[in-house]
Amino acid sequence: MYLMWSKGFVGNSLIFWRTGKAGYTTDISKSHVFTYEEALQIQTGCHGDHQMIPLSHVEKIATLQVNAEHLDRSLLGKEASNG
Repeated sequence: MYLMWSKGFVGNSLIFWRTGKAGYTTDISKSHVFTYEEALQIQTGCHGDHQMIPLSHVEKIATLQVNAEHLDRSLLGKEASNG
């Protein structure tokens, strides 16, 4: 199970608990995977702030995106000679 923070989004991306339960992330490859029991315990005590989502569903709908913060703007509009 993944735990999604249900109080907001980053752009249109869901926010998940980060691996090691160290903060939050939108990157599913960096998200913590919980057992059902762990996720249920946290969800039950969080006053609706977190919701469980099955791993299989998240992995089925996940998409690869390019983060604008990582864009080297000096390369915009230039032809790359080596791909």
